[in-house]
Amino acid sequence: MKNLIVCLSTLIISLGNFFSAQVNQDDFNRIKLAPVILPQASSIPTEAYSFLIDKMNQIVSNNGMTSNRSGSRFIITPNVAIISKEVTGGSPILYTYNLQVTFYIGDGINGTKFSSVSLSSIGVGASETKAYMDAFKRIKVGDEKLIAALNQGKQKIVEYYTKNCDLIMNAAMAKSNQFKFDEAIFELMSIPDVCKDCYNKGLEKVAQIYQAKINFECKSLINEANNFWSANPNYDGAQQAASLLSKIVPGSSCYNDAAILSEKIAKRVKELDQREWNFMLKQQQDSVDVEKEYIRAARDIGVAYGENQPQVIYDTTLILWW
Repeated sequence: MKNLIVCLSTLIISLGNFFSAQVNQDDFNRIKLAPVILPQASSIPTEAYSFLIDKMNQIVSNNGMTSNRSGSRFIITPNVAIISKEVTGGSPILYTYNLQVTFYIGDGINGTKFSSVSLSSIGVGASETKAYMDAFKRIKVGDEKLIAALNQGKQKIVEYYTKNCDLIMNAAMAKSNQFKFDEAIFELMSIPDVCKDCYNKGLEKVAQIYQAKINFECKSLINEANNFWSANPNYDGAQQAASLLSKIVPGSSCYNDAAILSEKIAKRVKELDQREWNFMLKQQQDSVDVEKEYIRAARDIGVAYGENQPQVIYDTTLILWW
C-alpha cells in the first residue's frame, strides 16, 4: 500500500516527464490537425484527392503538429480555384493549370475559422486530373505565408483549450462516472502539451480516472472469478478463475481481496486432490516499477482508444469559409 501511495503521488509529474521525453518518438500530445476535403470543394477532381491529402499531411507534420488521419476537432481543409488553364495541342496533349489553393484552418465541429492562406501553383499533365496532381505536389510546405497561417491556427487552438479547460475536465469526469474510462483518458491525454496549465490539469484527472478504472475492473473480475469457482470448485474451475484474476492490476482497491480468493482456491484445490495450484497474482515489486506501469498503461489506453475511433463527421453546414 505504501508503494501505491508513492506511485499515485508522483504519477502526475512522471506522466508529464514521460511524454516530454517521448516528443521525438511519439507525437500523441502535439496539436492535432485533421486534413479534410469538404464537399464544398467541388472543383477538385476526386482522383486528385489523395495527392492533396498527402500534401496537407506534409504541411502539418513539417510544422510541428500531428496529422490526424482518423480526425480531430481541428482541421485543415482546402479550396481550389483555377486562375488560368492552357491546353497544348500535339501528341501527347498537355494540360497546364495555374491553380489558387487556399488552405483554411479551424474548428470543424463548431465551424469557427482560425486562419487561411492562398497559394498559387502551376501543374502540367497529360490530363486535367494529372495537372491538378502536379500542381498539388509543387506546393512548398515551407512557404512563409503558409507557416504564418499555421502558427495563427496553433495559437487559436491553444486559446481554445485555455478557455474551455474546465469544461473539458468536467466532461471527462462525467464520462468516467458513466464508466467510459478509456474515452475520458483519451480526451484528457489529447490535450496538447503546449497548453501547459490545461495539460497538467488533464494529467491530474488521468491519474484519478485510471485508478477508478482499475478499481472498477478489479471488482468485476473478482465477481466473475468467484462465480466460476462457485460453479466449479475443482482444478478446472480454479484455472478459469486464474485467467480472470491474472488481469487484475496491482494497486487496484480490491487487490487484497483477489489475493484472499487466490489463497482460498489454492487451499481447496490442495484438499481435493493434493495438487498444487501454481498461480500468482501480478506483483508490484517497488514504487518505480508500479509508476512505470501506470504511465505505460495510461498512455496505451489513450493511443488504443484513438486508433479505434471512426472517422469524425464534421458539420459541413457550419463550415462556410469561402
